[in-house]
Amino acid sequence: MAESLFTELKRRNVFRVGIAYLVLAWVVVQVTDSAVPALHLPEWVNTFVFFIGAVGFPFALFFAWIFEITPEGIKRESDIAPDESITAHTGRKLDFLIMGLLAVGMGYFIYESRFESESSETVVSEQISTKVKSSGDEPRESEGSSIAVLPFVNMSSDKEQEYFSDGISEEILNVLSKIPYLHVTSRSSAFSFKGKEIIISEVAKTLGVNNVLEGSVRKSGNRIRITAQLIDALTDKHLWSETYDRELDDIFAIQDEISAAIVSELRQHLGLKAEISANNQGRSNNTEAYEAYLKGRHLILQRTNETIIAAMRHYKYALELDPDFALAHAEMAIAQMLLVEDQYGDLIFEQASALARPHVESAMALAPELPEALAAAGLVLWNTAAPIETVEYFEAALKRSPNHATIINWLALVAGERGEYSKSLELQERLQTLDPLGTTNLSNLAGFYTQLGRFDDAKKIAKTLSALAPMNYQHAIASIAFDRGDRVAAVRAYLTAASLDAKSGLNRLYLGGSLFSLGLVDDAISIALTARPSHLVNAEHYKDVIAEFSNTDGPLSVEKKRWLGHALAATGNYSQALPMLEEVWISRERRVVAFGGFNIMNAMALIGSRRALNPSAEVNDLTQAIKEDIIRQEAVGYKTPTLSWTRAAIEWAEGHYDMATSHLNEASKTYNIRLPQTAYFLSELIKTPDYQALSQKIKTRQETEKAALFASVCKENPYSAVWSPQASDCLD
Repeated sequence: MAESLFTELKRRNVFRVGIAYLVLAWVVVQVTDSAVPALHLPEWVNTFVFFIGAVGFPFALFFAWIFEITPEGIKRESDIAPDESITAHTGRKLDFLIMGLLAVGMGYFIYESRFESESSETVVSEQISTKVKSSGDEPRESEGSSIAVLPFVNMSSDKEQEYFSDGISEEILNVLSKIPYLHVTSRSSAFSFKGKEIIISEVAKTLGVNNVLEGSVRKSGNRIRITAQLIDALTDKHLWSETYDRELDDIFAIQDEISAAIVSELRQHLGLKAEISANNQGRSNNTEAYEAYLKGRHLILQRTNETIIAAMRHYKYALELDPDFALAHAEMAIAQMLLVEDQYGDLIFEQASALARPHVESAMALAPELPEALAAAGLVLWNTAAPIETVEYFEAALKRSPNHATIINWLALVAGERGEYSKSLELQERLQTLDPLGTTNLSNLAGFYTQLGRFDDAKKIAKTLSALAPMNYQHAIASIAFDRGDRVAAVRAYLTAASLDAKSGLNRLYLGGSLFSLGLVDDAISIALTARPSHLVNAEHYKDVIAEFSNTDGPLSVEKKRWLGHALAATGNYSQALPMLEEVWISRERRVVAFGGFNIMNAMALIGSRRALNPSAEVNDLTQAIKEDIIRQEAVGYKTPTLSWTRAAIEWAEGHYDMATSHLNEASKTYNIRLPQTAYFLSELIKTPDYQALSQKIKTRQETEKAALFASVCKENPYSAVWSPQASDCLD
């Protein structure tokens, strides 16, 4: 009976149909597995295809048993006479079909497994690709070489693997960003499209690029599949696509191969003259350490106090696994410096730099050419007596990674603090082209534009920010309001921003400054910890500054000497003030600058100290430096109160008190400048009637503006989580 059944199954080609079905199903599943990520289809499509294939198998066997294909069509087996059956002929066709499918399957298997036979020591300068392109495409000029790397889609079943797909995208972006003459959109702008339905041409237009790289990542255990495709955004043609199946240990080789293939295509289609070579500097061969690093990067880029602290935990774990992981050392140092008072934490600069410095030293010893290590070294030196070294480190980092948006931003800020205002503007506008949707740099640029009186440009940026980042939007509109003289509106905007992130040191700094402008000195000092010394000095709480800094353990930083020297001069302690201010003057490159560094009030304190101790003392070096800063401010187009203050300083130094007061009056039109009343070195100016009249005018305006602010918050305060007026301020 069993032998008879087996013979009948064989005669009716049931076995052949089953084999053909299984081979065909395997080919379909493999093709679908590759097509799903390439087409950005949902993961369940693979499951659905496998399910249909499995369910269909018994039906295929059933129909092979019941039916037979004849020249007249499909008939039931029971309706066909034995001498009319052609199952033997059909069987031969099935044999050929099976052999053909096996050939296809074998070819696909060889194609898929070809990478596994390669060494991980891949020479990435080779031409690596299966190209998908049309013939006849002509190369474009190299100056049009631009690309955006969109976040690769996480195709893994575990959504917690999001950090990994983001990390792969960022690593590829970092490799490309190191190529000269290739414009690479920064991460923050490219990743703003994450999780959104997009049209490539529209994304490219928004980002200002003509090529887009997109892809997907599927990670399962120690296996990884990365699919990447390069698209010409102008024609929507696929220039290149590839799928990589590897062990996770080969992840760096895959990243380098993808980058090399992209450069190869850009070189061919755009005339880009660039080479790329493998660069393992700063990396770790420990897969678990690398994954911990990627988790840290995923968190630190979110730029909040909580995410930076969480990122540091991952960096710490990565370094426990691999103490020689230079990139993790560099990122740990950067994270530490981001937790200073005026950024995202509450550490004073000296504390943060002391914690960061060992990691900087390790990173520099392990990988001295690593851009992140050089950038971290610059951060640690920021606000110290080494402004030139800070710039040199940042410029060295930028040379090795010319599209690194964060480094450009830091270099722009340092340039501004050194009085290189035009350079700062140039860098910020360059950054806007690289990172057109980067919220931090857009907010900074909006503030710069308001200082230049370019309010329409600032409003355009604010409109962009309104759809991207509510907090940065508030910073932008506050800046516009402030420089237009609407200080109450500016305070409200900064209060709104602080309500969105109360732990942000930057929010506290801005809010404190705006409250100070309304005469709310105590509120400003308690909120803006990082600006406490400047607020104390500007509020003429000189004795508090002297008491606070004179009792500091250990040597004073240059920044503390700047404020202590100023306070000593203001109280007539010139013999103590002079050497301190002279030291700061020299360390700050003998430059007078509008913001930070050695500012106009510091310069006036030093001039006053020199003259008090020696009436015939030489001060030409200081007055010349002030005049040079006026030229720099005028060259960039500043229309700020600081420019008027700087002009007033020259008139004061030359004894023209009426002209000095005239410039101060100009400065007061858009800003409630606090005119000193007790500073010894300004005593001759303070005594003049015009100066006193201006002081009273500013105080009266402050009282009016404070009343307007209190009227809007005393009965119902939407900002109570971050600030509330004193009870006495709300009495009718």
